[in-house]
Amino acid sequence: MKHDGIALEDTYGPYLQEDSFCHHDTATKGARILGYVNVTESDEDALKLALVKKGPVSVGMIRRIYIYLKI
Repeated sequence: MKHDGIALEDTYGPYLQEDSFCHHDTATKGARILGYVNVTESDEDALKLALVKKGPVSVGMIRRIYIYLKI
């Protein structure tokens, strides 16, 4: 939303290994982001509803690993 959309890969520019540099300002936008909705974790019905009412969804996942050591 900050950059008024998602840049096309072909127009984004190369990775420069620099902090705080972004090619978004000069890149051609492939899609606009008009808003977002937070969906309750592990609520499949809420995810379905967001898909129907808002359109395509993007899902981010956090993998939690618990390691128990026997000493």
